[in-house]
Amino acid sequence: MSIRYCFNSEKQYTLVTMVRKRHKRIMHHPLVHFFMFLVLILLVRSTYHSFQKRKISNEEQKRYQDEYEYLLEKKTSLEANIERLKTERGREEEYRERFNVVREGESVIRIIEE
Repeated sequence: MSIRYCFNSEKQYTLVTMVRKRHKRIMHHPLVHFFMFLVLILLVRSTYHSFQKRKISNEEQKRYQDEYEYLLEKKTSLEANIERLKTERGREEEYRERFNVVREGESVIRIIEE
């Protein structure tokens, strides 16, 4: 696509040329380059910090996911233990383990490994 300029006179053409030259002079000024460089640095810095935050967020998500899975396993284990304790045999086993008791007429045999 080409841009065509229609000029009524040489004066208008000269004015456009002057504006272009002025624009070119401004864009090539060291202060403009410095300002653009600062903007670039700020953009790169913000992008870097954004990636750092995302990395931290992913690590936290992984940690919470692991904790959630651990708690689900613990919940399942506790529910199974509750179901076991609802039966007479389960309660008796728990008493024997925790309190080291036996029924009347039973005796305890301990095996000591050397």
